[in-house]
Amino acid sequence: MTCDSMGTHEPKVKNESRDMVQRAKNKHVKKKHKIIVTGDSHARGCEAEIKLNLNEGFKVKGLVNPGSGVNTITTSAKIDIQHLSKQDVVVVWGGLKDIRKIETKTFINCIQRFVKTNNHTNFILMTSLIDMI
Repeated sequence: MTCDSMGTHEPKVKNESRDMVQRAKNKHVKKKHKIIVTGDSHARGCEAEIKLNLNEGFKVKGLVNPGSGVNTITTSAKIDIQHLSKQDVVVVWGGLKDIRKIETKTFINCIQRFVKTNNHTNFILMTSLIDMI
């Protein structure tokens, strides 16, 4: 048994039991919002960082394809995005490979098609800008 400063006694087992019940409840929390992070190597680790900063009401999934162009990045997420709603978010993080090849028009067209065909959810588009000079 442990004794606090007030002199009352509370069994340690009771606290551990309460913590186990709380963890079990947290596992069964219905996820209200979904976040999918899809991208090239720059998106690596984002899923874990996002999870650390959000509460239990969010489900976060990461789809990382290092060295991939925007076409591969968007294609890999199609199945997961079909079940999303306006309460959810897709983060598309990539384009460096496309920009390096100076295929920016292709990059923009691919992103526009992807967003238009998945207009049932929200998007955040991120890219790494480099100095082209």
